[in-house]
Amino acid sequence: MVCVRSRRGKIEAPVKITERSPEGLVFMAFHSPRTKTNLITNSACDPVTKTPEFKYCAVRVEKLVDGG
Repeated sequence: MVCVRSRRGKIEAPVKITERSPEGLVFMAFHSPRTKTNLITNSACDPVTKTPEFKYCAVRVEKLVDGG
């Protein structure tokens, strides 16, 4: 488990380290309310279509001691 922290907040999430993403890049699904990713990104959307903005932001990932 890790703490993913942005300037908008922080969430705890499970982590899986792979070679699929370049070093320094974090990917998190945001389509499900369970993931809570939207709490650390912004809520901007297109003013006409109301389509959410592509989600991206700077984060810091911190290992949680004993998973909590």
